[in-house]
Amino acid sequence: VDLSPSKAKFDANAERIALFVGRLHPIKNLPTLLKAWAKVRPSGWRLKLAGSDEVGHCAELRALARSLKVEHLVEFCGPVYGEEKEALFADAELFLLISKSENFGVAAAEALATGLPVIASKSTPWSCLEKEELGWWINDSIDSVAATIESVTKLSSDTLRERGQR
Repeated sequence: VDLSPSKAKFDANAERIALFVGRLHPIKNLPTLLKAWAKVRPSGWRLKLAGSDEVGHCAELRALARSLKVEHLVEFCGPVYGEEKEALFADAELFLLISKSENFGVAAAEALATGLPVIASKSTPWSCLEKEELGWWINDSIDSVAATIESVTKLSSDTLRERGQR
């Protein structure tokens, strides 16, 4: 992981952002994330999904967001690189990786290096998130993801910053 000099800002005056960066592919379990987000609809938060479209999955996700009536709460950013990617990490307060399977999940490491706490599914190798209090390592069901989003998005920016700084 290239360590960026940029760090998450946790700006109390800005819209709060939960971020996913990676391929928009079915293995990433993004429909579950969207359904959980729709179930909770956390006040003051926006979900940003950044990454390249694979196998036409982005169109499916956009249609799902519309059908769940959360298209105003979800932003599809497309692929991001370099400074644009660093800016997304810096503006976020939370990173999400709810994949069905990951060998590693380099974007989670990038998020942690930027100072973001991470919510990752137990289908990823990120058990250290709980052990080291860097984030949350959860089941990948809609109910589990929704419950975690609900509790985490109620935390203050300062509390999330403290967790991210670990």
